[in-house]
Amino acid sequence: MLKAVVIILVGAGLGALMGHFGKCSSGSCPLTANPYRGAAWGAFLALIIAYPMIIRAFSKPLPASPNVIHVDTEEDFNAAIAQGVCLVDFYADWCGPCRALSPTINQIADTYQDRAKVLKINVDKFPGLARQYNAGSIPTVIILKDGAEIARMVGARPASSYTEILDQALAE
Repeated sequence: MLKAVVIILVGAGLGALMGHFGKCSSGSCPLTANPYRGAAWGAFLALIIAYPMIIRAFSKPLPASPNVIHVDTEEDFNAAIAQGVCLVDFYADWCGPCRALSPTINQIADTYQDRAKVLKINVDKFPGLARQYNAGSIPTVIILKDGAEIARMVGARPASSYTEILDQALAE
């Protein structure tokens, strides 16, 4: 991200220099009419160059807790949810609310590491599971007990929303 900012600033600086030293007699040249216009155009052109870097910076997956289970196949998922209490987070790496919810899911995984399983399912990698569990909007968090759904929450919520349901399911 810092590289992208530097590229934009350099572009604006070069555009301003071009506007200052470039001589446009009519004043209609976009880059050389004046330093301010040159800086604006330079920053705009640099933004186009830096755009892929900016997108990559925001789409990097967040670090997960070692207690979060990332499944490799649908069979692994079905085996993981077959017994016990499971919290399943349907997410995508590009989803802002999913990224905001990720630290909460990690915290829950660490808190309930011996009592409940916490799984994260990337809907881009497992669209079949997303359809099967009707996770059309993300983030969708489903709490299962012995493979049966007992609660569903769509959207990012505070940790207490999930822990209350987990505590009830574990007490039964």
